[in-house]
Amino acid sequence: MRHWDPDCWLNGDTYYALSGGGNPLLMKSSDLKTWTFLGPLLHDAYPANLGVPRGEDISCANMFKIGNKWMLLCISHGLGCRYYLGDFKDEKYLPDFQAMMSWNGNNFFAPESVLTKDKRRVMWAWLLNLPVAPCGVQSLPRELELPKDGVLRIKPLKELEALRYDRNQEEGITVKSDTVHPLKKISGNTLELEVAFQASTAKEFGLDVLCDNTGENGVRVAYLPESKTLKVGKVPAPFELKPGEALTLRVFIDKNLVEVFANERQAAVAAGRYVPENLGVNLFSKGGDAVVKKNISAWKMKSIYAPR
Repeated sequence: MRHWDPDCWLNGDTYYALSGGGNPLLMKSSDLKTWTFLGPLLHDAYPANLGVPRGEDISCANMFKIGNKWMLLCISHGLGCRYYLGDFKDEKYLPDFQAMMSWNGNNFFAPESVLTKDKRRVMWAWLLNLPVAPCGVQSLPRELELPKDGVLRIKPLKELEALRYDRNQEEGITVKSDTVHPLKKISGNTLELEVAFQASTAKEFGLDVLCDNTGENGVRVAYLPESKTLKVGKVPAPFELKPGEALTLRVFIDKNLVEVFANERQAAVAAGRYVPENLGVNLFSKGGDAVVKKNISAWKMKSIYAPR
């Protein structure tokens, strides 16, 4: 499979392309010059239990092979970024799974993706109205993988590590139930943080970033096992740890914008109020202890723009 542009792809010896948004139409060609109209993209056997109806808006469509499935990465204008997984039957797309990537209305919007030279699928999206309205910025690039277990992996682009400098770490941390543990060596508003918590019986645990000098008014990154939720600020994303599984968080802070990746299975982004002097980082736990495996690491992050 070779990827040509956001809505044209090669499957075997045949090129396929989409036209229109909302309910896109499918065409095929053997030479990219003469096209045959195939009708609506979605198969008539579209399952009724995917979470969205067959007529749900499909716009900004991007079709590509990932693992043993075809992914349709797209938006609904009201729902934001989402994706289907499935295959083609009778030259129609028949999804068997659908999931969201936007957790705060349509703030994660208009996705695009490319296939790198080393065959990584990399996507990014428009953070609509984030960190300030009525505009927005581009999200961090995300690498997508679909291993044999069929669960989509989402992780930060590995090249982001080239922006790291001045590493700090703290170790031997146990956050007692219903307490806050301020970090002494780690603070800032242009950081990457990486922390792994051992499996915990706590009702809620995680970290607060961009805190003021009292430890308050930050952006909370929390796992709530009872509701199976990863919460970043006010943004809740569905996420569940397996029994006995540790929670590994990679947290990227850019002034007041916070992007979080959890166990390479979920990602969410939120923005807080920008206060330049709010730089503190605290760990917290409620309803049980939370133990950090090994250490929490932090790197300051350089700008992507080379100095002039």
